[in-house]
Amino acid sequence: MRYGNKILFFVVVLTGFFIAGMQQFAHQIRLAAAPAIDAIPSEDDMAIVVVTGSGGRIEAGFNLMLSLDAKRMLISGIGDGVSKDDILGIVRTHHALKEATLKSRLDCCVDLGALARNTRGNANEAVAWIDQHQLSSIILVTSDFHMPRTLMEFRRAMPAHDTYPYPVATRGLGLDAGGQTEWWKSGARLFTISREYSKYLASFIA
Repeated sequence: MRYGNKILFFVVVLTGFFIAGMQQFAHQIRLAAAPAIDAIPSEDDMAIVVVTGSGGRIEAGFNLMLSLDAKRMLISGIGDGVSKDDILGIVRTHHALKEATLKSRLDCCVDLGALARNTRGNANEAVAWIDQHQLSSIILVTSDFHMPRTLMEFRRAMPAHDTYPYPVATRGLGLDAGGQTEWWKSGARLFTISREYSKYLASFIA
């Protein structure tokens, strides 16, 4: 086999492995180890960390805080200039509670983290916050496709703490309850899955 043909052969094989791995990754997104809410242990110092990004994450985190009566919540990676009034504007359309009640809970128990610029930064920001408030366990909220890499980074950064994943379904991926999707038939889905899978693989060696 000529040298050029060998290179082509290895490229084809590696591409095949990548695509097969990406299909498995897409299948596992919705099937990730995410316990039901009633399966999460009830702890006095339980807190919630929301990693910002695609829509629905903040609302899901706030709902959890209210339903579980969690001690605190960190919204990590919000970016400069975002205030609690902005967060109130996001969550108040999803609750029948009076705005004053929602604002009171935001003021007392929600912290905004503006330092993180990537997933590893979210984990580092959360570690400092957890240490500051002397917490032992968190519920991690992020999008379903982002959860595998986020969970890896958080558990790597805080091995002594319990981290319970709570993925938020991404409608645009078209995943059904069994995690199946024809992601390759949509350019947007293909881009999202392939980019996140590449980052997931890179996180093993970075």
